[in-house]
Amino acid sequence: MELLDIFEKTPKNNFIHKVVLSISSLLIIIASIQFGISQYLLANGELAEATLVEFKEIRSADRNSNSTSYAPVYEYMNKFNKKIRYESSESSAFKFGDIGDKVIVVYIPESNRTRVNSFWGLYGFASILTIIALPLFLLSLYYFLFNKG
Repeated sequence: MELLDIFEKTPKNNFIHKVVLSISSLLIIIASIQFGISQYLLANGELAEATLVEFKEIRSADRNSNSTSYAPVYEYMNKFNKKIRYESSESSAFKFGDIGDKVIVVYIPESNRTRVNSFWGLYGFASILTIIALPLFLLSLYYFLFNKG
């Protein structure tokens, strides 16, 4: 059965299902790319001990409220004894950890790809995308494959 056949045999009012299937497919592709980047870092990267030196304050203001989140900023010495400053892309509404805390980071010396060497640091974004996209993808696919309506 071809993919185009699937779209032809479903009811005419399935636009929302096509949109959900397309968006969930895109999210799964993005999650796979993020997973691949993490695997590449683990396979080819160097490990270093980093120190939490500050929290960068990120303010977002909208009409209803002002919110502040904090992104940790780490410093570590790379294999060439050069001090590198790494600002994590993950931020939260509270400051987790204390200034001076040590973490292990994995980095690629030739580029500025760095991530904290933990499950959340390596796979957090890919996990969240997969948790959201996979049920949507399966439900939409089920609709197209088994809905005779």
